[in-house]
Amino acid sequence: MKQLIFNLKEHLQHKTYGDRRRVPSIQACLMLLLITTINTAMADQSPTGIDQAMYFKSHVRDADYCKNRISVKDEALIFSQVSSPAMSCPDAFAWKQFLEAVKAEFWQNWAIDQQIWVAKPKAFCADKNATDCCALDAKTGGTKYRGSAKNGDAHCPLYPASIGGIKLTEFNDKQQLSPHSASEASHLDDDVSRVARDVEAEIVYHNKPFFNYSVENNLYHTNGLVDIYKQEQYQASEQAPYRPVGQGVSYPQEAVMFKVDFVSEEVMLALGYISDHDNNPDTPMNHAEHPYITMEIQSPESKKTRTHYLVAVTGASKALPNWHWYAFEHVNNIGRCDYIGCNDSFGFKTTVALNTADGTQKQFMSHYIPPKQVTSDLGDNLFVRNEKYPSADMTPQLAALFKGMDIGQGKVSHVSKKNPMPTTTSAAWQSYRLKGTQTSYYNNDGTPVILGASVTEGGFVNTASCMSCHVQAGANAEGPNGNTVGGIQQLSLDGIGKVTNGAPEKAVFFQPGTTQLNTARSDFVWGVLNASPLSDD
Repeated sequence: MKQLIFNLKEHLQHKTYGDRRRVPSIQACLMLLLITTINTAMADQSPTGIDQAMYFKSHVRDADYCKNRISVKDEALIFSQVSSPAMSCPDAFAWKQFLEAVKAEFWQNWAIDQQIWVAKPKAFCADKNATDCCALDAKTGGTKYRGSAKNGDAHCPLYPASIGGIKLTEFNDKQQLSPHSASEASHLDDDVSRVARDVEAEIVYHNKPFFNYSVENNLYHTNGLVDIYKQEQYQASEQAPYRPVGQGVSYPQEAVMFKVDFVSEEVMLALGYISDHDNNPDTPMNHAEHPYITMEIQSPESKKTRTHYLVAVTGASKALPNWHWYAFEHVNNIGRCDYIGCNDSFGFKTTVALNTADGTQKQFMSHYIPPKQVTSDLGDNLFVRNEKYPSADMTPQLAALFKGMDIGQGKVSHVSKKNPMPTTTSAAWQSYRLKGTQTSYYNNDGTPVILGASVTEGGFVNTASCMSCHVQAGANAEGPNGNTVGGIQQLSLDGIGKVTNGAPEKAVFFQPGTTQLNTARSDFVWGVLNASPLSDD
């Protein structure tokens, strides 16, 4: 119905008439045509080519019993009689991971990449008479800097909770564009999410088990990574078929990575994510119905502080051998469900009309929101980009989790120079939606799993796969092996590089037909790209 109206309007707007006085009568005829064909339009709801393609991206991830086997006890999420929640209930498990990270106040207590992979690292317990980093406290995650205490944390990984948490986030946001540049870019590239990606501040947080393993196994400096490569290369070439090294790098099952994308207030305004919704200069810019979580971020160079908005999260838990992956987005993100749709079988449902065998339609609560599309006058089904998607309705199970953990139950909190950090009780946490989860390279129907957030994977979200990209992470004989960071030698129609999906290629790890090692895997952790050699300072 809406599509028919759209086509009629387009026809009127683009048709040239010799006598413009005839346009009203033509409009009347078209409206009459609309009325007489309304039943045909209502009946013709068969799936389009895009609908059929999206069928292979709308898999129901959670087993039906999941919703009745999760509860809150002492502000903790508990699964009952589910042997592997991450595998059987991946969407519910993603919400558990998300809410537990918020409850832990990840933004001030967890370590970011730059606090693990420090610029001038010292060794961890290399020699008790040397000046190095040692005495890791398993309870706090702190390391005792042996030698001069001055600038100790510049040489040793630092877990923020061990010093009472971070009071103000510092992040070197060199990619930041001015509002004018962002506005111009939005005209040059009609994929707004890609523009947002180019100007984001992407901060990767890690919990204590992740931090401890990285430090204790010398994964935080280049020398340690080279040693791992040498060990695995010797094993492959001289000790085959035996594997005394075991699995190599393998993080504990409690480890969590939490990649968060922030965009500055100026750029959020320029791209249309937020507005001065109440025309009051004394209140913060935001979205009136679904506010964003905000945080002050200071540049370590200029010391200038800007308000940033949390637009997306990509997280991973080592609850599974290849990690459990999930993506969250703010409900108001432009193009949130473009290209691949939004898939959440636990937290939110939306009402749709479905065809039935008797030719009627019925209402159905769907876990999946498909990408928007339009049918051209030539009959082609095309994606519609840069629009916003419906909020959907929170399920009673998820509402109970928010309430039981006391997250998002207060008023919307706004940051300031005096209070630069978010709060766990801010109602803005309820503005976020699960985009999807990934636990394998392929679906059980043989199609590759595609997962990406509109901003995080802006420009290549339709080919993105968290697992397929991160499995390539590792080291070679010289240190971190950047490979292509998931990229492949193909371009999108916009000229942006596509990324890999599906199972990894053996050539990433070994020379074809040999045991010559190309990459010693770092267990899906790209943070090693930040590693530096041990310092003599």
